[in-house]
Amino acid sequence: MENIIYEKDYKEEHERAAHDSKSVEIFKQAFSGGMMQRYADAMDAMPKVIVPEYRENYEYLLRKCDAMAKRTGGSIRGVVNYQKWEATIDLFLPYAEFDCPEDLTLLREMAEKSHYINIQATENGGVQIHLYNYYFKELVSEEHRQYLEYDAIMQDPELAEMLGIPAEMPPHLESLADFLNGLLDMVEEATPLDRTTIFKALLTRAAEQDQDGNNILETMEQAARDLIEENKELDT
Repeated sequence: MENIIYEKDYKEEHERAAHDSKSVEIFKQAFSGGMMQRYADAMDAMPKVIVPEYRENYEYLLRKCDAMAKRTGGSIRGVVNYQKWEATIDLFLPYAEFDCPEDLTLLREMAEKSHYINIQATENGGVQIHLYNYYFKELVSEEHRQYLEYDAIMQDPELAEMLGIPAEMPPHLESLADFLNGLLDMVEEATPLDRTTIFKALLTRAAEQDQDGNNILETMEQAARDLIEENKELDT
């Protein structure tokens, strides 16, 4: 009886599709035009909290991966990064082999408890497994996040055109922008603070009062009023 063999090489097809893909051009423009950096900077400025579930997943995988590194003579490095706002695990193994129920379970758990996985060969012939975990979340509403993304895109007219985004801001984002600008105007008129300082202060205070991020706009409004009152007291 003959062996059943299936072989297919998609390399040329993949390279051709990637070269002709509009998404590749959009991706390149997003970086070269500064959109990705503007959006990243805006999100970095947002107050953040540790997500208990993400922390639990990270710590669990760190223990399991440490045990595998020890068992196979590999090495491991885990980092909770307070500059990039992420948690990563890099597991270096002399080989990648998942041949028992325990190892197969770990492989599945890596996929379930991580937000991104990359596996690649190392220069010494081993294997590196990179696990990425969000770990943190921004204390910002989804509407506010959409506004920051929209603003970052619209500063690059070429990218906006490639994405087919009209110059007019969507109504729900326009109302959010009006609300935020109204708060900034109110505090700026009543205090000697500049708008950047005001905005950061409002975000920080709102985050402290609303750690779930569910009522961030309402807490920002109250924070604005508190900021005005505090500056009045300083003047007296």
